[in-house]
Amino acid sequence: MQTKLRGWGARLTGSALTAAVLIVAQNGPSTALPARDAVTATVQATSATAAPATAFGFGSISTRRLKSVATGQCVDDSTIGLRHWTCQDRYGKYADFQKFDLIQYIGDTYSIKNRATGLCMDDSSAGLRHFVCHNPSGEYADFQRWTRWKNSDGTYRFKNWATGKCLDDSHGGNLRTWPCHFPDGDFGHFQKFRLDSY
Repeated sequence: MQTKLRGWGARLTGSALTAAVLIVAQNGPSTALPARDAVTATVQATSATAAPATAFGFGSISTRRLKSVATGQCVDDSTIGLRHWTCQDRYGKYADFQKFDLIQYIGDTYSIKNRATGLCMDDSSAGLRHFVCHNPSGEYADFQRWTRWKNSDGTYRFKNWATGKCLDDSHGGNLRTWPCHFPDGDFGHFQKFRLDSY
């Protein structure tokens, strides 16, 4: 198991990313729905300069929305970071915050890249976060490599290669990774997600 900790400063490698973080810092944290128009503009500028148009990955790409069975909320990414949030209209103006490209490595292993930020879902000793996408054959690839398991009820679980933990969502813990539960056990629903297609 890899436990290498990469500093938060490592993500601020581009002027657009730095600007995006400064905008959030200047406006202060918010638990309410952000002014999405402003965030959209910031994210679009970030994606244009910091995220390559061609996704890293070896195989096919499918675009999905990840909806938690436990909370009924959707995985959401913006300059605020990864979190669960009220599911948006899949074809509305805020759809890209909840739209993820599942980029296949081999079999049922994927990297998960957000359309709005151009960043990948990453798990390490720093916890679950979005991070600049790594080369899939590089030193840090496993932090962003997820095994997708299909459950008997048609939902899915995602397990990170680096930490061995599963994507987990609850009202108390929000979106995080957590030791994997048996899918049909008492806590299995916290790690089940429906994949809505586009």
